[in-house]
Amino acid sequence: NTDHKIGLRSSGSNGRFDYDVSDATWASSTDVNKGSTKINSNTLYWTARLSDKWKSRLNVSDSTERNTTATSGLSPLKTQAETHTQMLSWVNEFNVRDIVATLGVDRQLQSVDTSDDYVPPTLLTKRRSANAIYGGLVYTQGADSFQMNLRNDDVQDVGVKNSLTLVTVMI
Repeated sequence: NTDHKIGLRSSGSNGRFDYDVSDATWASSTDVNKGSTKINSNTLYWTARLSDKWKSRLNVSDSTERNTTATSGLSPLKTQAETHTQMLSWVNEFNVRDIVATLGVDRQLQSVDTSDDYVPPTLLTKRRSANAIYGGLVYTQGADSFQMNLRNDDVQDVGVKNSLTLVTVMI
């Protein structure tokens, strides 16, 4: 059916880098500093035109970024950090005459795991959830438009924040 689409978006990258450290207390000119970054992201999506006035989009995503560094020389040190995000997002768009209304919800599970040669990994691990509900209206009359957006974000261990945005364009 042309009114429904299901797909998968994937991306990934691997990078390596060398770097210098200018802190003479912990570094020597003969130190060798190397690092790497690996990123992977996958999103399964569904988009649909449920009626002439209603479109819907559902995304389920999983992404990971892993960074490592290694210094050999005066003060050898190895570090690693990995962030991981899982996200569920559902957005609906409704068109009624001169008004476009949008309503959506997001749910994220986020984690970061870091370690180095001196600190046990369990001391540097953090996990949290982040949730959002949002909506907006755009009213257009000729070349003029008015937009209003409301959003509620609730991030574990950070708190709740509400925001309101109003925009008027008159030509």
